[in-house]
Amino acid sequence: MHWNEGEDFASVGIGHFIWFSKGHTERFREVFPMVLAFMEEKGVEMPVWLNAKTPLPWNSKAAFYEAKKANETKYQELFTLLKTTMPYQAAFMAQRLSQALPQMLETIEEPKEKHWLKNVFMK
Repeated sequence: MHWNEGEDFASVGIGHFIWFSKGHTERFREVFPMVLAFMEEKGVEMPVWLNAKTPLPWNSKAAFYEAKKANETKYQELFTLLKTTMPYQAAFMAQRLSQALPQMLETIEEPKEKHWLKNVFMK
């Protein structure tokens, strides 16, 4: 769980999934709610306050790190969820890659590279 310098959102999980606080808009795509929806579909038990529609509970980097320092319940529950669901997070990333790969391959003109990517990711 991290909040990068100069960014207005947190990055969480093994994929550094972007998560916005309520009302936030950004040029980047928010992915963490998609991860949560994926885990919900797989039957992962979530903390009672957390689901795919929950905004990031902290509105600033300072509040985020204060919650960590204070050992706040939501911060600790989120941390525990992320530590215990790494295989689900990896499965989500693999699923997204397999969905995006055909479009990615369309942009590659070199047959050798295209063939290599297909062999590595589409077996």
